[in-house]
Amino acid sequence: RTHHRLVYLPQPTAVVHKMLGNLGLTAAPNVSVQRLQLDIFPLETDVLSLEYEDAAREVDVEGTPSTLITTVARSILKLQDVVGKIPRIQAFGPMGEEVVRKLLNLTVDEYLAARDRPEEESGPVRGGDVAALIVMDRKVDMVTPMLTPLTYEGLLDDVVGIDCGFIKVDVETINPEDESEKKTVAPKEESVALGVNGSDSLYAEVRNQHVEKFGSFLQNQAMALRESHANFTDKGKKKDLSEIHQFVKQIPVFTQNLR
Repeated sequence: RTHHRLVYLPQPTAVVHKMLGNLGLTAAPNVSVQRLQLDIFPLETDVLSLEYEDAAREVDVEGTPSTLITTVARSILKLQDVVGKIPRIQAFGPMGEEVVRKLLNLTVDEYLAARDRPEEESGPVRGGDVAALIVMDRKVDMVTPMLTPLTYEGLLDDVVGIDCGFIKVDVETINPEDESEKKTVAPKEESVALGVNGSDSLYAEVRNQHVEKFGSFLQNQAMALRESHANFTDKGKKKDLSEIHQFVKQIPVFTQNLR
């Protein structure tokens, strides 16, 4: 009466199939093995990621790069379904070459499968929107990840840690408590997730700024807030509804910058 479903991300390996076969689960009627290929995630308007955190361990430590190669190749194949056929693909590094080789094999398999289908099912081939694709193995450049970033976003990732476009910070950082509340109430260790991506106009403006320029940027924002507040509270000037609405809209932007 109970059916067990095993779902592997992105797909089960040959070792998994062998272990399940030894346990007699592959032929069991109440056990099904499935795969869920989530492929690529759009973290930004111009950034796609597999979020494959175990790639280096699988390749260098465990010596089982087959899953990584297949996953990356299938992701590029799916990307071509969206942007069209990419005419030029260049690989750098051993893993990059393996990914391109697997991609070509998958492309041939899809072509042979589509050739046997009616034309209305296969559909026309789209023209490419991307001129070229570079597949680079991380081993080609091992120095860059070791460098200390000097941009606001780089330091934010280095100190706090950005995971899938989100950071986790303490609640007190967002809503600091008063001194009287800190003495009477015991501290609570709570964290909240904040999105850090280009959809936020403020973050898009400061993410690539150098840390030396970021302090002056905040100072300019504070001066602009004081000037705007002085002009708004000037009793000699009459304010209409549009000016009041515009001033109220600027308050959250200024206060977020000052944080």
